[in-house]
Amino acid sequence: MDMDMELAWDEITDASSVVVAIVGTGINYLQEDLFSNIWSGLGYDFVDGDNDPMDLNGHGTHVVGTIGSAGNNYKGETGISWKVQLMAIRVVDAAGYSTTANTASGIYCAVDNEANIINLSIGGNSYEWVLYNAIDYARNNGVLVVSTAGNDANNN
Repeated sequence: MDMDMELAWDEITDASSVVVAIVGTGINYLQEDLFSNIWSGLGYDFVDGDNDPMDLNGHGTHVVGTIGSAGNNYKGETGISWKVQLMAIRVVDAAGYSTTANTASGIYCAVDNEANIINLSIGGNSYEWVLYNAIDYARNNGVLVVSTAGNDANNN
């Protein structure tokens, strides 16, 4: 869908002081439209327990492309913000599965590393206190958490 971003871009294209943590499948941080916007600390991989949050699923890279692909560079696509710091927090494996513990750990990690916004594009089918507490921790630290409403058309 066309988001009609041109009017916003007339006002601002540089949000480089903002850190957006993508808590999900990770980010392909080598992709040419994302490379220049990757947060200096890169992020963390809670699936493999290392500092390489490479997206092996594709969903996180798709989401972050919408949020922060570099703009006006004659390459690929343009994100909502042309310049923004993108923190990759991988909590979902290549097959699309995660644990509540990994997701909560990812949220805490993003907050503790000074993310301003957390994008939580993952799904689930039950209420979990550990996840509620992690989101509450973000809120109490002034971090905006943006989450999906579900796209399986089931009880939305």
